[in-house]
Amino acid sequence: MNRFGKVVTALLTAALVLIGTSARAEITASVDRHQVALGDTLRLTISATDGEDIGDLDLAPLNRDFEVLGRSMSTNTSIINGRYSSSVDLSLDITPRRQGTLTIPALRLGSRATNSLQIAVGAPPSGGDGGNGPVVFEAELDRDSVYVQGQVILTLRVQEAINLEDRSITELKLDNAFVHTLEQQSFRR
Repeated sequence: MNRFGKVVTALLTAALVLIGTSARAEITASVDRHQVALGDTLRLTISATDGEDIGDLDLAPLNRDFEVLGRSMSTNTSIINGRYSSSVDLSLDITPRRQGTLTIPALRLGSRATNSLQIAVGAPPSGGDGGNGPVVFEAELDRDSVYVQGQVILTLRVQEAINLEDRSITELKLDNAFVHTLEQQSFRR
């Protein structure tokens, strides 16, 4: 009887751990900005915690007001002081289909759903005088300070109102720094 009691106790403990893990599981959505111009690209990040599989996420409601241009997934697992946690991020590069206040709807994954988000979409930038409008470069760092030998991610964006076909950006060169291109994406509307 003593051995039977230990087995039952172990099974109940395992069941409680599994129930507690699934109760903490969350799925959330966030965007890199809430105001864009028509034709701009924004990044929608859907995060799931504690082992949720977001590969089966239904993206069909998103297609009403937005076009999905690209997608990528990343996984983060950590064990801190014996406590295990994991998260999966699905990053979607999307562009609005029309102007106005658009809603990124709650996206469903089984019984869970993300939060909905409001996006203000303004008019596209004017082309200026006869199609010779400006080229806008944006540069963004992922952090404000860094330690020696630390990593800093520099994101460059080019917004064009003129045709830049057959043009390219030369690779960044910095003295006393190792520069590595992580990825290069081109989106055309």
